[in-house]
Amino acid sequence: MKDVVMHQPEMVCIAARWIKTLEGMVTATRVLHSAETWNERYSEPSFVFGTQLNAYLADKCVLIEPGKTALAVADGEGRNSVWLAQQGLQVDAFDISPVGVAKARQLAQQASVKVNYRVCSCDDWDWQPAAYDYVVAMCNLPIPTCARGFLRT
Repeated sequence: MKDVVMHQPEMVCIAARWIKTLEGMVTATRVLHSAETWNERYSEPSFVFGTQLNAYLADKCVLIEPGKTALAVADGEGRNSVWLAQQGLQVDAFDISPVGVAKARQLAQQASVKVNYRVCSCDDWDWQPAAYDYVVAMCNLPIPTCARGFLRT
């Protein structure tokens, strides 16, 4: 079990978890969805969430500077990572679902952009302090403590 701390809702990890609140701290108790769950969800031919970037991310596009680095956390079928790459960023992305990552790679190829995809969970990602200029995680769950200090300052 890993501790997580509540963070700004717009910058949170999509590592789906059941959360227990205790004296202002949030404790992750278990992973809500397994790779099998997401593989099943992403197995349909169409894109579950579409291919257009997340509306919240679209609203923040003025903050994106080409040439910087980005990590797309739990990126699913790749709509956000592909858009980030289209903006001139060097993008790494990961998701727990091999099916989702395969679709993300296909989407990136169709868009003629390069994204470095990896299949892994938030818990298995090698979180390194100050490794990225942007970390994009589109969900309203807390970010793991292991990811704190991850953004460059």
